[in-house]
Amino acid sequence: MSRWLSVVLVVLVLVVSLASADSRLPYTVSKHRLGPFAVHNEQVMYTILSAPIDDDAKGIVFWGNWVLYDARDNKVIPQGQVFLHHVMLFGLVMGQNILVAGSSDERTTFGPNLRGNFVMPTDGTQVKGNVLLNGFLPEKRNIWIEYELHYYTAAQMPNNPIKVLATLSAINLEVPQLGAGRIYNQSADWYMPVDGYLVTAVAHLHVGGITGRLIDASNGDVVCDSPVIYHTLAELPCKIECPGTCAVGRGGLGAYPAIKSIRPCDIYRWYPSGTMFKMDIQYDASCSFSSNHGHLYMWYAPAPPPV
Repeated sequence: MSRWLSVVLVVLVLVVSLASADSRLPYTVSKHRLGPFAVHNEQVMYTILSAPIDDDAKGIVFWGNWVLYDARDNKVIPQGQVFLHHVMLFGLVMGQNILVAGSSDERTTFGPNLRGNFVMPTDGTQVKGNVLLNGFLPEKRNIWIEYELHYYTAAQMPNNPIKVLATLSAINLEVPQLGAGRIYNQSADWYMPVDGYLVTAVAHLHVGGITGRLIDASNGDVVCDSPVIYHTLAELPCKIECPGTCAVGRGGLGAYPAIKSIRPCDIYRWYPSGTMFKMDIQYDASCSFSSNHGHLYMWYAPAPPPV
């Protein structure tokens, strides 16, 4: 049986700042660590009281690239030994408490990777949340969780920045076994909360998930497709959220690959407030899956229509 632990987090900050630039505007890169977290053969949850942000950060461009390290030797912990179910980091941005960044489904980056003059303004914001880990270790170990931060300093902030917020659409679903090759769909309506840009999105699904899509209800245009990428069974079979029963050809009960990552999508389209979308969640119905999530996290920017 899974065991939940909630404890106070001690934060270590590892900062390696350097100037960086690509086809986007110049920004600064740093790395930080959360932890250490004690993990054994169990499920544990820890509270994050404050996730480090650089003092000179005036706006966030990217927050991700999550890596787990063994505190004993500072070596990377491979997928499958410790499963990073999620990190959720929330902060007050432009008066709203939003998901600033995080990780889901085994180290998938949750959060925007912004370009141009789009920016998440987090100057002075305290970011906090929680982390949920599933350990499959022969003995208790302490681990660090490292992330990378791309940000603008005051000197690097773009002219006329377009400020980004976050929201989500979420459903829970039970997936029946319908047969080999069948897909189970469930959808929910979502409406653009303001006049502005829909910037980027990423799905959060459990094992068996195929994709999370956002569809413009007015014309059927798929504006986001955020698919799951799986390991092969030989690389890493699932250890949590595995199926109940499976159709022939899936290798028998519980033989299902683990999630490797989920691919985000860039949108950068302007929509008027109230534009209706369909969030479409797809699961593999060759197996039955219980207590599944179908979430789509979206980052948007209030703005007048582009000229």
